Amino acid sequence: MEPRGFLTRLLECAFLFAFSAWLIRTAVRCLIEVWPVLAVIAILALIGTIGWRVYRHWRDTGQW
Repeated sequence: MEPRGFLTRLLECAFLFAFSAWLIRTAVRCLIEVWPVLAVIAILALIGTIGWRVYRHWRDTGQW
């Protein structure tokens, strides 16, 4: 394996940095598009969990 020059390593680093920035930007755009759906799913899961806890407590003890 031959040693790489400073310019080659600098260009490789710049390319990887630009590629990483592009990937992060793409992921953020995707997340911005789907966040309302994810929020609705989280709210439904929270309501379901709270409802289940209340139901189990009410059923097991017979009182609140």
